[in-house]
Amino acid sequence: MKHWDAYWTTRNAVHSFSEGQYNKGYNGELSILWNSIFRTIDSAARGVDIGCGNGGLALLAVQSENRFTMFGCDAANIQPLAAIDTSLEHFKMLPEISFFAGMKAENLGFDANYFDFAISQFGIEYSELNLSIPEVSRVLKPGGRFIAMLHHKNSFVTISSSIGLEVLANFLAKNSIVDQLHKFVTFYNSPQFTYNMQLAENVATFQTYNKTLLNSFKAVQQANLNEANIHWYNDISKMLVPFVMSWQSYSVEDFEQVISSIQQFKSRLGDQISCAKSQANIKEIVDCARHTFSSIEYRPIRLKEGLFAWCVEFIK
Repeated sequence: MKHWDAYWTTRNAVHSFSEGQYNKGYNGELSILWNSIFRTIDSAARGVDIGCGNGGLALLAVQSENRFTMFGCDAANIQPLAAIDTSLEHFKMLPEISFFAGMKAENLGFDANYFDFAISQFGIEYSELNLSIPEVSRVLKPGGRFIAMLHHKNSFVTISSSIGLEVLANFLAKNSIVDQLHKFVTFYNSPQFTYNMQLAENVATFQTYNKTLLNSFKAVQQANLNEANIHWYNDISKMLVPFVMSWQSYSVEDFEQVISSIQQFKSRLGDQISCAKSQANIKEIVDCARHTFSSIEYRPIRLKEGLFAWCVEFIK
């Protein structure tokens, strides 16, 4: 969970899933989709966003024409009001949401029959669904609705994340660029180098490290030139190249912090991929939920980029 704690508390972004383009909240097709759902819910209803992250979906609900009273909960140590600049126009309504950090979907700290509706955007599927779905039912009023967007195994999000996970694993593998770079950073921060940078032996060692690393970056780049891989390579390289090109500015501690960030990124992608659902998985969820919900419907959601998610609606 630490990789999610760090993610939400260090990003000035409200979107409710790991990576994306919605740093100013949901917009475009996603906004249209969710607002079409919100229009079917009674005005001034009370709702909860399960696995809310920094509150992107809850914020969209508050901003909707129905002006819902919204709560948001997440198993991670979210701190939206500290992480987000609420003076910005698109975030100014965030303080209207009641957030609950460290609250697992399997054990919601709300009274029974408390909410008119519940929503989730890439959140509920990270929980143990045999426990969390009955919990959502418990906190919903009779007739209450739970609308959830779940990761789809074949979505463009999952496919891209799988590629990203592979690229990250290559960077972090034993004797990879990261290992080489760690030796280089350790060397140029060592007393033997800092005390005598002009010593011929030190200069030769430095140049060897530098040349080897630049060649390694080029080799990995050549191996990832296809359209699916290159943006992942570029994103990771941007974090590492400064330790070669601007080496005077960085310490070993700086490098270790960046590597920790990359490892956390890898863990988040791993979580995301492992909880993506096939149609068979969705049918299992439906079968499991039949004893707590009177009606369950599901369908795939497509955006202009392609297949995006499963949309599952439960009615108590």
